[in-house]
Amino acid sequence: MAPETLPIIERPLTRSPSGSLGEPVLRFERVSVSFADVRALEEVSFVMYAGESRVILGAAGSGKTVLLKTALGLIRPDSGRVWAFGQEITSLSERELFDIRARIGVLFQEGGLFDSLTVEENVGYPLENQPSLRCSPE
Repeated sequence: MAPETLPIIERPLTRSPSGSLGEPVLRFERVSVSFADVRALEEVSFVMYAGESRVILGAAGSGKTVLLKTALGLIRPDSGRVWAFGQEITSLSERELFDIRARIGVLFQEGGLFDSLTVEENVGYPLENQPSLRCSPE
């Protein structure tokens, strides 16, 4: 039996003094993700602007982690499109996604490894993307 679908509660967006929301930092357009016979996300659409905070609540198995991993490009949607910082990321390569991922912060409940990367790539990721962590030659 699939988990119960929870209602989405929207709140009014806060506009800048000019009245403009600016470019969305994250946008999902009719995104669906399935695993075998299980539909984890079904036609999910939303827009998130700079300065907004969102909380994703739901029962175990309701698609919270799938949504976040899809936003990072770690899971490819079966259908629909995802944009981050104005760039469509739905079909970008792993290398192309590094720059996008460097601009997104996500706190997962479990460990913080990318399941689409090798152990070597997981260890090297923060070293490549955080200059302060690089070793200087002696």
